Amino acid sequence: AFALSKTGQLDVAEKMLENILAEHPAYYRANALLAEFRLIKGRVGEAALLMIAELEVNGKQPERQVQLGRLLLDQGRAEEAIAHFRKALLMDQRMRPALIAMGHAQIKKGNIDKGLYYFKRMHRYYPDAREALEAIVSTCERIKDLRRAELLLRDVRAGHPEQTDATVILARVYFMQEKLEDAITLASELAKTGEADEANLISAIAEIKSGRPQGALAALEAIKKSQNMSYVFRLMAELHLQLNNAAKAEALALRAFSTEPWSE
Repeated sequence: AFALSKTGQLDVAEKMLENILAEHPAYYRANALLAEFRLIKGRVGEAALLMIAELEVNGKQPERQVQLGRLLLDQGRAEEAIAHFRKALLMDQRMRPALIAMGHAQIKKGNIDKGLYYFKRMHRYYPDAREALEAIVSTCERIKDLRRAELLLRDVRAGHPEQTDATVILARVYFMQEKLEDAITLASELAKTGEADEANLISAIAEIKSGRPQGALAALEAIKKSQNMSYVFRLMAELHLQLNNAAKAEALALRAFSTEPWSE
């Protein structure tokens, strides 16, 4: 069946697996492979049922538990998804994909405190896990409690003073709350640690919010290798448009497109 699928005969391969399962319903390898074929065809509901049957027989697969949990979560079945993420974490309490997925599932179910707990736990195990910090901020933004995100990020910085990601994201939270001076202070701290590009980006946004396009351009032009140069070029293009420098704006917009061709 696997070989047939690789030669483009997916329908024949599926039929073969269906015949196997009709005689041997507990043959989990057949369930697993047929589930993959169903996913290829976009038949997610059927794939989930097959994966459930597979894991009932061979549940000691943390990666598969997470994959099924994510499928269920996408279908709005948060309670069932949580059960599978929990099984994965019982096998590996530090499993990175399971921790972030469990956090999102808890949030989707309305358990904000539990969701934030899993994001914080993930970051505790993996201090480089920027996605955990981003998830904390997006959650707090959704519940309109940015002060909570600010306090959590300040705690992270206190525990990991070398963590520049936490500083950058905290600066963004300050901007969301219109705390420009606090954000500028963080930019100064970043500059001292050698993170000049991130410091300049924060300073540029502060200048934009203060209505000083020339100062913002100076800070942006000093950036050499930001994590998101497309965003930097776009900001510069918008500022040049404000200053009626259409030719420069066009050139920078083209650079933004070349850096990130799929960008709006």
